[in-house]
Amino acid sequence: MKIVRFADADFAERLAELTTSSSLFDPIVEQRTREIVEAVRLRGDAALSEFTERFDGARLAPEQFEITHAELMSASLKADDNLRKTIAEAQKNIAAFAKKSLRKNWSMHNSHGATVGEKFDPFQRVGIYVPGGTAPLVSTALMTITLAKVAGCKEIVVCTPAGKTGEINSALLFAIRAAGATEIYRIGGAQAMPAMALDTPTIRFVQKIFGPGNSTSSQRNACWSATSRLIFCPVPAKCSCLPTTLQIPNSLPPICSRKRSMVPVTNASGW
Repeated sequence: MKIVRFADADFAERLAELTTSSSLFDPIVEQRTREIVEAVRLRGDAALSEFTERFDGARLAPEQFEITHAELMSASLKADDNLRKTIAEAQKNIAAFAKKSLRKNWSMHNSHGATVGEKFDPFQRVGIYVPGGTAPLVSTALMTITLAKVAGCKEIVVCTPAGKTGEINSALLFAIRAAGATEIYRIGGAQAMPAMALDTPTIRFVQKIFGPGNSTSSQRNACWSATSRLIFCPVPAKCSCLPTTLQIPNSLPPICSRKRSMVPVTNASGW
């Protein structure tokens, strides 16, 4: 967590950096994103291989996209006791919270004697995007995949970028599997979500996709949301609080800057 203090010498510069215009609605980013989505739609796995090499530096054939059982076993062997304990405890807390927030079916008889209500069913196949690269986000894996599992999703597909050698951080891989992923692909960048959305020969179509992302992934989401309503725009991964009164504290309380993750993984239907 980054704390900006009013008394800091570079307070003005850091505040300007925090409040600068977002690249979320950059027309250049949007155009490039549309081109990537269209390439995946037209060329499928070939486009995924091309973009993976271009953006992540990994040369992968379609048969190398999916993480193998041997790789999962290797990641498990590398996980020390401290990592296992930390992930298990975090997953337990996240699952407990998610269970309390699950929507429940309900019904009633209206004044005409008809039975009305709502029924909530989990999506059968969902996609999760987990950022990787220089900062593998184990927390993102736990706070998305766990919620999908609690909701009752049978198939949980995860895409995360690989390094130049095609490998994924072992701790991240262990967390993804421990959280409940049923399929894991070493696909990241701007090509990951259209891969899950478009049903390529290697990666089958999912019903909904969730996860955080930068301006490119947000533009990619917007492109698809406008056409197929498949992808939800990601919720803010971070938030900041700035005081508006003259009594500016020396520092912001930790609760004012926190990470959050929301995964609505159920279908709702009214009777």
